[in-house]
Amino acid sequence: MDLNNIDKALQNVTGRDFLAAEREARQQGDQTLSIALSSQFQITLLAHAIKVPVEDIEALPIKDFVQVLGKVNAFLFAQE
Repeated sequence: MDLNNIDKALQNVTGRDFLAAEREARQQGDQTLSIALSSQFQITLLAHAIKVPVEDIEALPIKDFVQVLGKVNAFLFAQE
C-alpha cells in the first residue's frame, strides 16, 4: 500500500464515493452524528480512494494509522 499518494488519491473522490463510504460505515454500526467526523468513515473513504481493503488500513501501525487519518481529516475539512 502506497501511503505517499493519499493526497492525490483523495482529490479524485466523488460524492458517490462519499455516500458509499458512509453507507459502509453505517452498516458497520457507526452512529456518529456527523459522518465526516467518524474515523471508521474516514478510513473507509480512504480505502475506496486508494483501492485497498479497509482491513489493510486498520492493520497499519498506530503512528501510520493516525497520520493517514490526519490527511483524510485535512482533506475533508480544508478551508479555502
